[in-house]
Amino acid sequence: IAQFIGELPEYTLRTKRGLSKEAQAVRDAFQIQGTLTQLLLEDIPKALGIDAKPSSGKELSEGLSQILRELECCCAKLHHEMRSLLAEAFGLDKKIELAALRETLSTQYAGLDRYTIDREGFLTFILRLTKMGASDEVWFENLVMFLGHRQLKKWNDTSRDTAVHRLKKFIGKLKDLEKRRIHHQVPVQKLDDDSDLYLLGCVKKGGLAHEELVVVGKNRHEKIKEVQSDIKKWLDSLGDDSLKLAALAEVTDEFLAIPH
Repeated sequence: IAQFIGELPEYTLRTKRGLSKEAQAVRDAFQIQGTLTQLLLEDIPKALGIDAKPSSGKELSEGLSQILRELECCCAKLHHEMRSLLAEAFGLDKKIELAALRETLSTQYAGLDRYTIDREGFLTFILRLTKMGASDEVWFENLVMFLGHRQLKKWNDTSRDTAVHRLKKFIGKLKDLEKRRIHHQVPVQKLDDDSDLYLLGCVKKGGLAHEELVVVGKNRHEKIKEVQSDIKKWLDSLGDDSLKLAALAEVTDEFLAIPH
């Protein structure tokens, strides 16, 4: 048993969230130097909440077997959890098979790397997301290793938090990048004759960049005509063109920063 525990993945040996309190206590008991008698008659029963007495042998055996199974499956549980989180982050069924998950993501985001520059590892994320050639398992391992900065089996609880945080950040960037690709791939002439396509964007120094793809058709144009006229009057009242631009910049940045 000591050899089995000593050969467990680093994540299993370090996590405090991926295991029950009982499993953590048993795991830690085997990592503390002590006598075999103390381990069997004191540390393990205490970790399992069992009284150390001759009649409790069966209960101790069953409890320890259950804990060992939990320890053995801990890293696989993390693997499954991250696969589910990855699927949900992209709006897919968390029970989707790994092969289907990879095919869906690699197809949807293929070529998206041409629309960005490398900032904070974002380009690397896209390339790993769409990489072909390796097996589905290797593809997944490479992706989560990039998110958590180390192999999955060598993670700790902080690594998991880091991976989830980076995944959420990259998902937001992917959505913005898709809008940019649509802007480049959908010529205005292919829209309805009465529709115009606008890419509204704002980049504030020290802040985040915001972009929004806007389609204005005949119906929308009629609805906003009066407000549009009022906005022009308010801007003209400023006189100076630089003041007009300043007003537009601040209003645009404030509006686009709000999720829509």
